[in-house]
Amino acid sequence: MSSADRLDQPRSLSDVTAEVLRSVSDLMQSEIKLFRVETKAILAQAIRAMVVLALGAAFAIVALMVTADAAVAWLTAVLGSAALAAVLVALAAGVVAAVLLFMGQRQLSQLAMTPEKSLASIERDADLVARKVGQ
Repeated sequence: MSSADRLDQPRSLSDVTAEVLRSVSDLMQSEIKLFRVETKAILAQAIRAMVVLALGAAFAIVALMVTADAAVAWLTAVLGSAALAAVLVALAAGVVAAVLLFMGQRQLSQLAMTPEKSLASIERDADLVARKVGQ
């Protein structure tokens, strides 16, 4: 039977219901695929931001360790106080660490963690199914 013949003949409720269920099933599978793709993209962005945070923390530790002894020694000679020199060096390293950590945190906070495309598509699909079933 050709598709034109099928359009001319009335369809039974069970045929229409079966077709709607198949369509809904196909639609849901597509939505799940879209959700997975979108979620993976969001996760990749979050991982990149966390890498920046980790690099910032590592840089802060390395900078503190490498420069601390030399800076403290130099400031001790200039200021005459080893304790004051150590505090000033620690504050400088802390500022570098704070700036880098703030940058990474800001990148994380700017991420849209909601799969907007998937949600919008599911909403459109639900409206479409509701209209088809209501016919």
